[in-house]
Amino acid sequence: MRKRFYISIGVVLLVALSSVGERWEFSPEVLELRTRTETRIFNIPVYYSAWTTQPLPIAQFLKDDDFWQVEETENPKWIPALHRRHWWAGDGTEEWFKALISHHDDWIAWTEANPELAKTFWVWLQQVLKHRPIDGQLGIILYDVVNGRVDESRINELIMVPANAWAEFISDWK
Repeated sequence: MRKRFYISIGVVLLVALSSVGERWEFSPEVLELRTRTETRIFNIPVYYSAWTTQPLPIAQFLKDDDFWQVEETENPKWIPALHRRHWWAGDGTEEWFKALISHHDDWIAWTEANPELAKTFWVWLQQVLKHRPIDGQLGIILYDVVNGRVDESRINELIMVPANAWAEFISDWK
């Protein structure tokens, strides 16, 4: 009887101290989103599911209309886009990714309304995601562009910033 009690307490503690979550990663090279679930006990990973690819409406549009140059590579770069567990207070989504996927219809409309600027802008964004450290400021910039809070000259200025001046430029974005 006592053994069952201790086993029951152990199982309850194990369940209480475990967490199930998910990870999302985005590749600017192949323009895909991959996801997987994870289970942790005492914050130690004990299970990861296989990665699965998820469709993104904006990605399909950009590929189909040649606004994003997809690269054939065996080992694409994957950028963390979301990491959440059920007991976290926040949703764990990166701001740049939220700005990109939560407004896919707005991005498609903006791209169709500004095709010449969009060609340059999407190439720029692909290069930023591939080669520069990603921070919260990129999300603010993306929200400003898609919501029409910046004009074409400011977007062109943004696109022309050299890599070594990026940090200073985005700190003065507003």
